[in-house]
Amino acid sequence: MVDESETFLDGGRIPCVLVENKLDLLEESIEEKDLKQFANDSDFTGCFYTSAKTGKNIFESMEFLIKEIINRIKDMEKQGKENEHARDTLKLVNQSEITNPIRKKKCC
Repeated sequence: MVDESETFLDGGRIPCVLVENKLDLLEESIEEKDLKQFANDSDFTGCFYTSAKTGKNIFESMEFLIKEIINRIKDMEKQGKENEHARDTLKLVNQSEITNPIRKKKCC
């Protein structure tokens, strides 16, 4: 669990997603309503069943979390509550704005 003394840029709770992994190995998993209830009671932003082996909901859970963070930052900007460190922490750009993309070096 995230330390409750740590806060997001707007002073609120840090967005966190509850992930039930190894869905491919479980004969039975927690019922969706129970998972959602636990996530809600524990102040998670959302919850997902995932499998790293099959890739089920891996992208979706990370996309959800990233969108949540972006929306919180946009809300801060709209309210004029931009944190002095927000610009240094996260900068959103369009792919077309990247002039020198990082490329992995080939081996050998």
